Parts: sequence; structure tokens; C-alpha cells
Amino acid sequence: MDRNKALELIPLDEVAFHANERKEGPLIPSLKATAPYYPRGNANLISIGIETCVEKDGTIHPDTIARTVLVVQMLQQKFGKQPIYRH
Repeated sequence: MDRNKALELIPLDEVAFHANERKEGPLIPSLKATAPYYPRGNANLISIGIETCVEKDGTIHPDTIARTVLVVQMLQQKFGKQPIYRH
């Protein structure tokens, strides 16, 4: 996601391996989920990752932040309000 557009790279019904995984175990234990195909489990099975672009100077453009808010609102309408974790 940047100041001009948001892209859905992974369909919302697929698992993206993006969160809460480390050798020592999950950083946030309440986000650990398991499935037969992924017995170690973690937040990847029950969360959606949202990535934002930074500007060349390392800042996040205000339009990118506004677009992120819109995406989060859309996801909340679809899935209900859930905790949001920043990493």
C-alpha cells in the first residue's frame, strides 16, 4: 500500500506467512493457532498482514496512512472489529 493504491497480494481466504513466528515460540501467545497442515501454528492462520510503503526519506506519507485506515475499516466491516498489532 502506498499513497496511490492498495493491492491485495494474497487472497483473504489463503494463509500468508508473515506474523508471530520465531524459534522461541509466538511473541503473542493468544495469537497462536494450529491446523493439521501447520501443527506449530501461529498468527498467520488467524491474521491479515497489511504492509505500507515508506517514502525515500523514511516517512510514511499522510495519504498512505489515510489509505491504510480505509483498508482497516473495510476489513472490519467484513470480519468484525479485531485487535490490531503493529510490528
